[in-house]
Amino acid sequence: MYMTTELDLNSAPQVAELIENALRNLSELCERRASIEKEINNWHMAIRGMAKMLTDPAQQNKVLSRLVLMRHPTGLTHDIKEALSKFPDGLTTAQIRSYLDNHGFDLTEYSQPLSTIGVTLSRMEKKLDVRSYNKEGKKYWKVTNIGYKLMQVVKQPTPRRKRSLPDKDKT
Repeated sequence: MYMTTELDLNSAPQVAELIENALRNLSELCERRASIEKEINNWHMAIRGMAKMLTDPAQQNKVLSRLVLMRHPTGLTHDIKEALSKFPDGLTTAQIRSYLDNHGFDLTEYSQPLSTIGVTLSRMEKKLDVRSYNKEGKKYWKVTNIGYKLMQVVKQPTPRRKRSLPDKDKT
């Protein structure tokens, strides 16, 4: 999943070896983390599904409250950006909602999740985090790359005005 590149530090071969070992270890940890996060999301979805089968609303709320306490709160904006970063061709708002729901994000606190996602995407677009485009009559969203963002933000330098110095003869 994660790739390391060989480093060529001729002046410090011991440091290069240390760095390579550290990168290998970090790569293994990242792969384990991805696997653990996927398993956590699967358990969240399963427990949420089972909680819906409870007939007592108080029991249902108790289970869902415990789930909320165990979820690492990242926020809607972060999770939308994460979803879009995994799909370079972009996603529709409905596809983003499905992704969030399938990956453990609790959308039940929003009365209209599609609308909330749409408003969040519009805010993200104003900050140049995402951009939208139309394809086959549907609006798709994708994460902007840094080049696109920089082209939009960076302005041409303002030319400096020459200051005129007082003439020595006139003073």
